[in-house]
This record gives sequence, structure tokens and C-alpha cells, in this order.
Amino acid sequence: MASFSPHILVVDDSPSFQKMVCGLLLKKGYRVTCASSGEEAVRLFRAEEFNMVLTDIMLPGMSGLNMLKLAKEMKPETDVVIISSNASSFTAIKALRLGAYDYIVKPLMMRPFSTML
Repeated sequence: MASFSPHILVVDDSPSFQKMVCGLLLKKGYRVTCASSGEEAVRLFRAEEFNMVLTDIMLPGMSGLNMLKLAKEMKPETDVVIISSNASSFTAIKALRLGAYDYIVKPLMMRPFSTML
């Protein structure tokens, strides 16, 4: 019997941050796909099924908030977590109102993602 391995889309324009987060998630047994922009993430999101999206709020081109909005319109059941290095209660509230599962401030404390899935 095959075991279920959640699929997570990580969206961040920092290669080092992407490598760190994707590496940690892979070691924990998750299937991981990485994107460097909101536009790339939307293309992947349309083509594949993801259980969760972790997206930086500040991306080249499309912002993480716009990515969140589109993701929730396309597949409302997918959890989206916003990540930001510039904590702001305004953007946190806006993200949560748009349907974000959580809003996390960099640097990340790698809490168990299994509690989110």
C-alpha cells in the first residue's frame, strides 16, 4: 500500500531560502516543487495538485498576496501560507482575510508542517 506524501509548492525568489526550505521539507518526506516568481507558481499551480503553498509576500512581478488570491480562486481547498521578512499587521490581516492559512515572519522557526497539513 502506497503512503500519502503531501505535495508543497514553495515560492520564493531567494535561491538560498528556497534551497533551505525545500531541503528541509524533502528530508521530512514531503514532495516539494519550487518556484521563483508568482507567475511561475501560478503556472505550476494550474498544472499540478498541491496540498499547501508557502509563498513569500515580496516576489518579482506578481506579489504573494496576488498569488494567494488566485490560488484561493482556483483551488480554495489548498492551504496557502504567506512568508514575509517585513512583518506588518496590515499585510498579515489582509493575507488572512484573503484566505491565508497562516502568516509567518522570516527568519522561519521550522515548526512541524505536519500540524498544518
